[in-house]
Amino acid sequence: MKTQNKAPLSLYLSVALVIALAVLLFSWQLVSNYTESAELSAGPAGISLGGMIQLFYWVCGAAIALTIVALWILLKKGGAASSADILKDEIVTLKKRLQQVEEDSRRQEETLRNEKFISAGRVAEGIAHEVKNPLTSINLALRQIREEDIPPERTLYLLSMIERSSERINHLVMELLKSTKSEEVKLSVIGMDDLVNDVVELARDRVALTGIKITKEYQLDDCEVKIDEEKVKTALLNIVINAVEAMEPGKGVLKLGTKTDKEFCYFTVEDNGHGMDSTMVERIFEPYFTNKEKGTGLGLTSSQNIVIMHKGRIDVKSEPGKGSRFIVALPKV
Repeated sequence: MKTQNKAPLSLYLSVALVIALAVLLFSWQLVSNYTESAELSAGPAGISLGGMIQLFYWVCGAAIALTIVALWILLKKGGAASSADILKDEIVTLKKRLQQVEEDSRRQEETLRNEKFISAGRVAEGIAHEVKNPLTSINLALRQIREEDIPPERTLYLLSMIERSSERINHLVMELLKSTKSEEVKLSVIGMDDLVNDVVELARDRVALTGIKITKEYQLDDCEVKIDEEKVKTALLNIVINAVEAMEPGKGVLKLGTKTDKEFCYFTVEDNGHGMDSTMVERIFEPYFTNKEKGTGLGLTSSQNIVIMHKGRIDVKSEPGKGSRFIVALPKV
């Protein structure tokens, strides 16, 4: 604040000095012209009127000059003080900036730690969601073995289901361990029909336990996609399981289909479940959004992220009481 006030004062005094000098010079010229052109009578002390005017002029001029010099000296002293104040202000400002830099650095480190913690939590939640599906199959199979009087053939089938689900869990855990390393996406070319058949096989146990009927409508001309098979299979499996869970056991019909156009290969999943209103459709891919009692709200979010990572998209059409239809589009080779 001091530096802003001192600079205008210096300017004003400089202008005042120039004006005062100009007035003195102009007055001197007038007095000189007057005393030369007029014969003035002598005063009481024998001094002419012109001399008295000149003497008064010089006394006033000297007073003005001394006043300006005194003000100028005071200004110089104030300027020195101002310079010291400026230096002091700069030092204070520099200290504040250094403190701000340290504070910003500390906050950034804290933010990075929080992001790592949140990222680890998301990974844990994601793997928990993926493990939940085969664990559910195992629990349902064990419940049937324990509570029902079933023939040996059915028992062997349920035991094989438990074995496949355990292998699936082991595979997911291994994938999690791999994901902690810097591993690139493994792309390979696969036909869309073969991809869907693999997903159906992964969902077979869950479908069998709920009594859901599956119908397939594949396009005659199969199209190929270049994808990370394991990741995309996980994404499509989440959609299929979501459709299975939306239907009433023993009455559900799951329609799976493939088709293609000039740019994309499509995988459609249609159920005859309870359907969704427009609000749920808009929020269906939001993290942690779910209408299931034990749902995590991460399955479809993960599916969408994987599909987007492959430059694809997922469209959803649904109405309450009329089921839902998911359309997955992946770029064709």
